[in-house]
Amino acid sequence: MSGIIGITLADEFIDLDLLAIATNTLRHRGLDDEGYLLVNTVTFDAQERKGNNAPDDLKLQHISEPSGKKYNLCFGQRRSATIERLSCGHQPMSYDDKNLWIILDGPVYNFVELRNELQGKGYQFESDTDTEAVVASYKEWGYDCVNHFNGDWSLCIYDKKNSKLFLSRDRFGARPLYYYLDDKIFAFASEIKALFKFPGILKQPNPDALYEFLAFSLSDHSSETMFRNIYQLKPAHNLIFDINTKKISHASYYKLSYNSNFGSYKHSKALVYADYLRGVLIDSVKLRLRADVAVGLSLSNGGLDSSSIAGIINKIYKNSDSNIQNQIPLKTFTNLWPDSKLKYCDLVNEYTNSNGHYIYIDYAHFNTRMKDFSYYMDGLFPNRSIYAGYGLVKEASKYVKVILEGVGSDSIFVGKEPHLKNVYLAQLAKEIKIASFINEFLSLIETKSFDCFKKTSIGQIKKVIFLLIAEGNKNKLLRKSYKKAIKEAGELLKLKKNNIPREIIEKYIPNINSVSCLSQTKFPLPRMLHILDRYTTISSLESRAPFLDYRLVDYVLNIPACYKIRNGWDKWLLRLAMDGLLPEKIRWLKQGCVPASPKTDYEGYLNFRFFRFANCNLFEKD
Repeated sequence: MSGIIGITLADEFIDLDLLAIATNTLRHRGLDDEGYLLVNTVTFDAQERKGNNAPDDLKLQHISEPSGKKYNLCFGQRRSATIERLSCGHQPMSYDDKNLWIILDGPVYNFVELRNELQGKGYQFESDTDTEAVVASYKEWGYDCVNHFNGDWSLCIYDKKNSKLFLSRDRFGARPLYYYLDDKIFAFASEIKALFKFPGILKQPNPDALYEFLAFSLSDHSSETMFRNIYQLKPAHNLIFDINTKKISHASYYKLSYNSNFGSYKHSKALVYADYLRGVLIDSVKLRLRADVAVGLSLSNGGLDSSSIAGIINKIYKNSDSNIQNQIPLKTFTNLWPDSKLKYCDLVNEYTNSNGHYIYIDYAHFNTRMKDFSYYMDGLFPNRSIYAGYGLVKEASKYVKVILEGVGSDSIFVGKEPHLKNVYLAQLAKEIKIASFINEFLSLIETKSFDCFKKTSIGQIKKVIFLLIAEGNKNKLLRKSYKKAIKEAGELLKLKKNNIPREIIEKYIPNINSVSCLSQTKFPLPRMLHILDRYTTISSLESRAPFLDYRLVDYVLNIPACYKIRNGWDKWLLRLAMDGLLPEKIRWLKQGCVPASPKTDYEGYLNFRFFRFANCNLFEKD
């Protein structure tokens, strides 16, 4: 995990004091190292510098020391050393006789395999870092190198020979990357707040993005941010900045596909699917255990996703041939409510020989911390889950530097969200599978997939019918449903809008794999990853999500819909895949038995999103 930043100016030279200030705005993303690259793109003079937190054995000038030279391209990086803790992992890192320079917010998990492949092609390496494997991959494959990566990354490579900056972001957006461009400045950073340290980059609200958030709770679904002229590099995209022409170009390198067919269920085929995805998931976890520091797990109380990761880690640790270098037993961390009586996490910890830590959630100080969280989030946030997550990782950071998360499973396996079940039922009805529809509807009630959200049977039927009506009529009803939120958002922002974003409309297509694909790429997963990144990095903890392995996502979304829910059990294939790795009580735990969060005081507000907007200092000057 790192915080990266870069800037190039067209007609001026860069103030190195401001560069250091901007870089250290990202200090929480990397406490172990601080490095800089200073370049004059006319003379090609390049100099490395270090900061206060760089390793003592680095023989470099400090960023504060005068040099008498002028630079118009600069990189800064704050590094948390989870892979290769020695100074040979220092960044910015050069390669190819200093013709290539890289700053990476990683990790790229398959760096060992990349390095072995490149060594077979004659490449030589001076370190055991993923960073060097990544920049060598760029030299070998150019812009296509990212298709060889399995990981979570945002990066920038300065290609001196071609006078280009190559920026890239991982397939699902686990690592953030923002940029600003005008006729004088191109700048990028891991977090928006760092960009505002440079003169000429103004902190101004983006009314269109704020409207979509306030009216529809949408964010992180496009390149727009809540700040005018600040953009995010979209997941699965590269950006190339031409240093000579000052122009940028974008290119998508990965597009998620899905199987739109419902199919016909065969249990023998389900077992084949489950066996294959079990193998992919085990390999995904193995890759994400690669670290030179202790790795822990965020274990939800009764959650199948994180419990599955615990079961897989236990299997890996039992393998005497494993090369995973982590502390045993596994340390797990679980949020509990003060009155929690059911501790399903205890069953998982005992079964997987894990050492459980419990954090009791207390929202007493949430309102006083709201401005702080808006600052770290670089925007507004939809609910208070960030506070609970922050409390967990703050405790976890006392014991580990990397934490695995179960995020991403709900989208592909059809998880706890009732809407996904409605979409599944609507697809059954559309396929005129009446007997199956009745069976699954009654079974979903039996497994408490609806009851735990206090939805009546009639209410669920109405939602299914809504999914089946023609799109034109659906749009009219959606506009009516959002009428009040649209009106309030428009008045607050002084905008006259009545449009329904495409992401909202596509959410109501009666095809489960289509909606799952939308959830994975547009809403809500990108926003969830934004929140996860921020509340973990506040405590300088690196998060890793095994369910985001692109091999797993591609495979599961191309399985016919009939295998996603079976006899009322959501995540059907994941439950089958975890046979023998989890206690049966957890593997077949009914949804309604998972402890839910109690009612909280903010639910009294008509629209908490408006309350936060009115009470945050997001757009105030520093």
